[in-house]
Amino acid sequence: ECSSIEMQEGADITYISDRRCKENISALKFNYLDTILKTPVVHYNYLNDSIHQVGIIAQDLEDNLPANQDVFIRKTNSDGLKNRRSIAETKLVYILWKGLQEEAQAREKLEKELEELKNKIK
Repeated sequence: ECSSIEMQEGADITYISDRRCKENISALKFNYLDTILKTPVVHYNYLNDSIHQVGIIAQDLEDNLPANQDVFIRKTNSDGLKNRRSIAETKLVYILWKGLQEEAQAREKLEKELEELKNKIK
């Protein structure tokens, strides 16, 4: 079967990721490294809760996402807050993954340019 959630093992939730269970597959076309760089990681605590947290603010992420915001940010009306935002944190892993790929490509380009410059100097 090809449902999205496979099973829960301890604290881990596993998702089916088999290509045979997916369709309409396409590469992300946007630069998520900019999103990562522009979205601050902050300390905070929730209202009426003194436990310190670390994370990002949904509106900051929303301001910096190039597209597909609804994949990462959910808006609900709850507790007297219209359009209260929540972040699908498990999906943020893929933004980080994409950003790391972009950073590696940029580094490889710079390394190639540096090597070419070194060869010109020789």
